[in-house]
Amino acid sequence: MGVLLQAFYQIGNEGVPVAPQGGLTESWWDHLARQAAALRRAGFTAIWLPPVTKGASGKDSVGYDVFDDYDIGSKDQKGTVGTRYGTREQLVRCVAMMRASGLDVYADLVENQRGGGSGPGGFTFRYADAAGVVGGGRFPKDPDDFHPNVPQDPDVPGPDFSFGADLAPINGGRPPGSVADRLIDSADWLTRSLGLQGYRIDDVKG
Repeated sequence: MGVLLQAFYQIGNEGVPVAPQGGLTESWWDHLARQAAALRRAGFTAIWLPPVTKGASGKDSVGYDVFDDYDIGSKDQKGTVGTRYGTREQLVRCVAMMRASGLDVYADLVENQRGGGSGPGGFTFRYADAAGVVGGGRFPKDPDDFHPNVPQDPDVPGPDFSFGADLAPINGGRPPGSVADRLIDSADWLTRSLGLQGYRIDDVKG
């Protein structure tokens, strides 16, 4: 049996402070990485990270308003390159330090909703690619990828609610079902990019 540490905290309505605020002088990813060996010695066997992808509110985002499924702190989008928790390089180093210390690493994965889109209803999403060219990024999204622009997916327990533009994995996309395929592709990319051992899925009901 293992012991999982939820490696994020909240003070009032505020999440992890953005360095150098709130007494934090380094990125959250560096803060965790520095404690990896000590956490393992304390008896923890796994770490649960907050959402690692870029949010619609940039550095103000705690990660649940996901903007770009392929931006983990490496693209200049939403007013920042890094996320609230740090850059991609810092995240990769954090996970590597955890793994080298014998810790498994899990991340919060937000699949139900997206934030920061444009156009009517905020249902259009275009992303920068690795060279910074907007429109070249992976997993662009259009209105027909979301409810209520397409019928509700089958067997969703009601009443359905969402914390942003509500993705339609089954009925959305062209052809229908392609949203689910692209969600799987992006999660596979994230798993391989970071060497993660698993996820906690946010808002499964949604």
